Amino acid sequence: ADYNQGVPEDLRVREGDYIMSVNSETGDARAKLAAMHAGGTCVLEIRRPHSFEVSGLDKSQGRLGLDLTFHGKSTAAYIKKVFVDGLIQEYNQAHPERQVRSGDLIVAVNGQRGVSRDLVQMIGSSQKLELTIVRPQDR
Repeated sequence: ADYNQGVPEDLRVREGDYIMSVNSETGDARAKLAAMHAGGTCVLEIRRPHSFEVSGLDKSQGRLGLDLTFHGKSTAAYIKKVFVDGLIQEYNQAHPERQVRSGDLIVAVNGQRGVSRDLVQMIGSSQKLELTIVRPQDR
């Protein structure tokens, strides 16, 4: 909060931003958190989120082709893997400018946001899908 009050609006840390590193620590979330709690000044590398829609997915045409994971309190489902056979791979071939990748997050299913468990359930129970995908912006 102190940092945000002392910098221009475009430099403020916002909800949804990605913390890419803490004091040059680029490991997993636990490693970054440990670096934050080590004391002293923290230098963060932050990236803004980039989101896009994946629409026109119809599971009657085949399987989705994603390996997903989630944590109960999270508001996104994490894409662990995009399989080479599936609707997402077909989408990726048709949309090379906005491919779904491992490490992306699904934050909405058919326009509905919620906790990750609900998102995964909606993916499983819906025949037609529109997914909102989020990832850190490229540099």
